[in-house]
This record gives sequence, C-alpha cells and structure tokens, in this order.
Amino acid sequence: MDNLVRMFISSVNQLLKGQVEELTQCIRETITWQRQVHEEMQERSRGLSEAVFDVRDTLAQTADLVQDLSTEGQQLKRIIADLGAVSGEVYDILNQAVDYLRRCGQSLDRVERALSEVKDRLPRR
Repeated sequence: MDNLVRMFISSVNQLLKGQVEELTQCIRETITWQRQVHEEMQERSRGLSEAVFDVRDTLAQTADLVQDLSTEGQQLKRIIADLGAVSGEVYDILNQAVDYLRRCGQSLDRVERALSEVKDRLPRR
C-alpha cells in the first residue's frame, strides 16, 4: 500500500509540475506587485500629507490677511462715519465688503477644519 501511495504522489507531482511552477511564478509576481503598490501608496500618502500641511500654512496666512483686511475695513468704516459727508451708498458698499471679508474668514475656518479631518485620516509616518 505504501508503494502505491508513493507512486500516486510521484505521478501527481509529475503531472502538475508545470502548473505548480506557473503558480509559484504568479505568486512571486503578485508579491512583487503588492510591494510596489504599497511603496507607491506610501509615497503618495507622504506627498498628500505634505500638501495638507502646505495648504494649512497657506490658509493660516490667508486667514491672518483676511483678519487684517477686516480690521482695516472696520477702521475705514469709522473714519467714513466720522466724516459724515460720505453718501449712504458708499457706506453700504463698505458694510458689504466687511461682511464679505467676515464670511471669507468663516469659509477659511471650515476649509481648515476639513483639511484637518483629511490629515487625521492619513496614515502616520
């Protein structure tokens, strides 16, 4: 019985030899591909993370500029109100500009929060 089993295993090995080698090669290629994809994803993740930090820095600078512009707009409103000779239409336009700047600041805050959420979802280095 032992000889019969050995002969069966030997025959199966001979019959499947080409397929086993093909499967082995396929597995090796899959492992190589998986490593390449993993490295590429890590590289893209690092790039995205750096981009998020750059955007956050830019947003912070922009928010500072918007705040400065808003402050200057408020000062201009006070000066114009003090002059008293400016038409109501110009005053309304300045009010709209200050309101627009305030909304821009709020929008920047929302974008910064969204970017922070994206950054938090990125894999850590």
